[in-house]
Amino acid sequence: MTAPGLDDLLASGGAERLLRAIAEVAFVNLSRLPSPAVMERLAGIVGEGLGARAVVVRRYDPHRQVLEAVASWGIPLADLPYPALPVQREERLYSVNTVAVVYTADLQDDPIAHTVRERLGIETTLAVPLRTADTYLGTLRLHFRERRTFTPEETALVQAVGDRLALALHHLEALEREQGARRQAEALLAIARAGLANAPLEEILQGLASAIRQALRADSTVIRLWDEESQGLVLGASDPHEFPGWGRPSVILPMESFSGRVFTENRTLILADIHSDPTAHPRFPPQFRSTMGTPLPGEERPVGVIHVEWKEPHTPTPQEQVILEMAASLAAQAVRKTQALEREQGARRQAEALLAIARAGLANAPLQDILQGLSRAIYAALGADRVVIRLWNEEEQSLDLAAFTPALLSHLLRPRHRSGEKTFSLRVFQERRTIALPDIESDPVAQATFHPSLVSTLGTPIPDVEKPLGVIHADWTTRHVPTPAEQALLEMAAGLAGQAILRARALEREESARRWAEALADVLERATRPGPLPQVLQGILEGMAHYWDAPGGIIRLVDRDANCLNAVACIGYRLEDLAPQPVDGSGGGFSHRIFTTGATGVFGYSELVQAGSFIPRFGYRQMLGAVLRVRGEAVGVIHLDWKEERIFTPQDIERFTLMVGLASQAVERAWLYEETSRQAQALQESNRALRFQAVILGQVQDAICATDRDGKVRYWGPGAEALLGVPAPSAQGKPLYALLGYTAEEWAECVRRVEQGEIPATRSVRYAHPQGKALWLDLAISPWYGEGGGLDGFIVVGRDVTRVRQMEVQMLQLEKMRALGQMAAGVAHDFNNFLAVIMGQAELALMDRTLSPRLQQALEAIRRASVDGAQVVRRLATLARLRAEGQPEPVDAQKVCRDALESTRFAWEERSARQGIAIHLDLDLQEVPPLACTESELREVLINLILNAIDAMPQGGTLGLACFQDGGQVCIAVKDTGIGISPQVRQHLFEPFFTTKGPRGTGLGLAVSYSIVKRYGGDITVESAVGKGSTFTVRLPIAPSPREKETPKGESIPAGRSLRLLVVEDDPAVADLLEDMLHTLGHHPQVFRDPTQALEAIGSGEWDAVLTDLAMPGVSGWEVAQHSKKVRPMVPVLLLTGYGDHIDPQQARAHGVDGILGKPVSARDMAIALQALVEGGGVRVFRQKLG
Repeated sequence: MTAPGLDDLLASGGAERLLRAIAEVAFVNLSRLPSPAVMERLAGIVGEGLGARAVVVRRYDPHRQVLEAVASWGIPLADLPYPALPVQREERLYSVNTVAVVYTADLQDDPIAHTVRERLGIETTLAVPLRTADTYLGTLRLHFRERRTFTPEETALVQAVGDRLALALHHLEALEREQGARRQAEALLAIARAGLANAPLEEILQGLASAIRQALRADSTVIRLWDEESQGLVLGASDPHEFPGWGRPSVILPMESFSGRVFTENRTLILADIHSDPTAHPRFPPQFRSTMGTPLPGEERPVGVIHVEWKEPHTPTPQEQVILEMAASLAAQAVRKTQALEREQGARRQAEALLAIARAGLANAPLQDILQGLSRAIYAALGADRVVIRLWNEEEQSLDLAAFTPALLSHLLRPRHRSGEKTFSLRVFQERRTIALPDIESDPVAQATFHPSLVSTLGTPIPDVEKPLGVIHADWTTRHVPTPAEQALLEMAAGLAGQAILRARALEREESARRWAEALADVLERATRPGPLPQVLQGILEGMAHYWDAPGGIIRLVDRDANCLNAVACIGYRLEDLAPQPVDGSGGGFSHRIFTTGATGVFGYSELVQAGSFIPRFGYRQMLGAVLRVRGEAVGVIHLDWKEERIFTPQDIERFTLMVGLASQAVERAWLYEETSRQAQALQESNRALRFQAVILGQVQDAICATDRDGKVRYWGPGAEALLGVPAPSAQGKPLYALLGYTAEEWAECVRRVEQGEIPATRSVRYAHPQGKALWLDLAISPWYGEGGGLDGFIVVGRDVTRVRQMEVQMLQLEKMRALGQMAAGVAHDFNNFLAVIMGQAELALMDRTLSPRLQQALEAIRRASVDGAQVVRRLATLARLRAEGQPEPVDAQKVCRDALESTRFAWEERSARQGIAIHLDLDLQEVPPLACTESELREVLINLILNAIDAMPQGGTLGLACFQDGGQVCIAVKDTGIGISPQVRQHLFEPFFTTKGPRGTGLGLAVSYSIVKRYGGDITVESAVGKGSTFTVRLPIAPSPREKETPKGESIPAGRSLRLLVVEDDPAVADLLEDMLHTLGHHPQVFRDPTQALEAIGSGEWDAVLTDLAMPGVSGWEVAQHSKKVRPMVPVLLLTGYGDHIDPQQARAHGVDGILGKPVSARDMAIALQALVEGGGVRVFRQKLG
């Protein structure tokens, strides 16, 4: 049958249908409809337009190399006989580049074509390749029942539909890529959530298995973990569970399966066809066709394997492989984390078990409770089904049951394993080692010992030095191989049990010793009570009976006159029922036997009855008796009686004998009581006298002691203890000279002087007190004669004269300073005159600006040297001052401390840089009240101390500066960590011109500082140890009230009006200098070298001021001032002197002086002094600022 032509098509209305189809194809909106719907719509259009039987759209899958049906018309997709066709067949039968017409009858060798022809009746197939520019996307198949050809219009329609279908496939692929990426991201997120979940490992693995299956669209996911014990892979999780074989936790060994291959090769493996692999095929359920497996990565080897399966043939993509490997990493991480957690929990459980065992073993409880607690702790720690503790019984030579857990197994335990029997416990005890039996049946001895329900056991001895104290064993009802940790834990428990046993036995011995000591003390106290002898012996008998738990007892004393033993004390009897017993035994009884034989022993019932003793009639069956002796002679009998026999150890007999001895002593004391009573009164009188003497000696503050002839102490009085710091027991028997710190030769010299009649012989010693302080003692040594008149020893009296010595040293120092200062003041006056000329002339010369620079430098050097010389002279003169310069003013100690540090900073910073050492600063400047002194002088003191501290640290160290209040004084401490000061050097520290610095030192720094501090009512103390540094502490009184300070003025020479000045100076050089200086300052001076002429000129001229030297021949400056005030009372007088710092302002006022200016004097100081004089005011002391 041929296909209708175009004319037939037009005649039948087919052309209209064809044109409508082309129009519909053109108007299909590919962007608004989903791609599958578009392809079905287009397939329907072309099918209806061409009258096809069926239309199928197939998409090319390059990964699988198939053409997969994605849309159809005329037949449902599900009814297609071949949903997917191999692409090789397409290339062979159809063109992938152009439209092709294929007739089924021509495909004789293609079974697929014949199947399609038989089922659907297809004769003609029109194949249109679907392509974009250079990409093959699939094919459009139009199937016709008749054999036909196609017109160009039909071909155009088919091609138009093909183009639109290609575009639809392109949209479909883009949509699927987008959806695939989203699904992959969701799958990765689900896998990550599952792998990182905070949950048990089983839940994490199960979640991962489910997430992997969903992500890879697989039909099964299995996770297997490596099991170290079985050395195989065990099931960890699977999804789903309905496939047979996946749910069993069977062990898979390496190289026996696909999982084993993945684990062993440690890489991802893919089987697109499971049935093609003989190793994998038997292990998989038959419905699975493809699989992919990857190892769970570990440090040394994998920790497991994950594999997924598909029922349909499937070739996993690289993306799917990446997803599976990522899931494997998360699973491995979860496994490692769980294993670490399990190890941590295991360690914690082991630590808790050890702690529980330690607590049980170290509990403060009875031994039975401790052992029972240990058994429970071991039971819990080892997870055992039974724990048994047996202790060795030395008397019975057996291992006796002491503790066990649980209690319900008590009927399975024998109470005692005797020595010689063959038991597991005795074997552990005898071999003294830990024995583990995983299989009790393998050991005949153990099998005969244990109940058949027990399978494994672990036993260890309880250790001691000579032999074990017992045995502990733990038992299991299932096979258990004890680990080294379990063995160590059991051995530790055994060690604790041993300690508990030894501790309990020691406590028993201690309790026995304590009870014995209390009983002995009780009997001793009863034996020493005053009173009649029968009363004392009754108390002793009661005390002995209480300790020995004896219901009966008797004490009999011998009556020499009647030759019998009379009962004087009893327990359990009535005294009137106890008749005397003859010593010779004629009257029967047992006491005479003990008395005559002198034996101490235990006597049983048969012996008592045989000897005719009466005590069995009172129900007593045993006696422990002994004889009472005084000075070796038998004086009586004592015995204790029991109604039941008991065992006595040698220690018991020894203790009984000791108590009998106390009773014997009581008898002896009673006999001596009368004599003691006579002597008691005399002793009381003697004691009273001794106590009176002790009271008197106790009130004496001097050290009183007595020695023998060799000087060893026999008496050490309370005063000696208090003064010398040595307790009497420590001094007793020791040589006195050694205690006081001098030699045996010096002591011998004192003894010789006493023997020659020098009584007392005196000596001064420097004593080193145990507390570290030094004392000066004056010793008076007198002889001590015994009853026969011979020399027995010496009485030594020591008096503390430390304060007296210190005051003497201080007075000597002050006198030395005073004398030296006065001498220095005289020297200072002459030096100041010399320096005044040098400095003044240099200053005047420097005012000439026409001088050459070289000459100006020379003059400046001369001026500077004179200034430095004046500073030295001033420091010398300071030594002579015993009062402060002017009135003390309130001074801020903190500020002065900081100023002193800044002034000396260059010294220690320069040394640190130059010598490469480190000097650290430690400041502790507390808020303190103002102190009373002069700020400049206090600064000078601190600068001296700080520089000395820096010099004392040649290797570096720490410089400390502290300021604090101590009562009514302010203390400033300068501390260094340097070389320290020896005691010899410390004695001369504050002496002028004493220095340890060699040529660098003047020896005036500390002497001047000491003088300044003393003038203000303060003190300087020093604490030092060689190699440990020194601390100098300055103490000054607190200022009574603050006072405002004067504002410092500038350094320039003040300008003032021209004055008429009368100047009196006997030294020609100084006189010329003053005249030149005053002319330079713009004044009109008239200088007189003869004081007598000056007196006449004062009254004859008009003067604005009088300037006079103090020390002049014939007429002194005081006389000039007094005469001037008498003649010219309104003219101020300025005293020029080298003693400026030593003149009292009150004394100057009394002589008519208005101002004092010390030499050497500078032009500036002269200008300031003259200006102040003409302005008026009280007596002013002007000091030039040197430097």
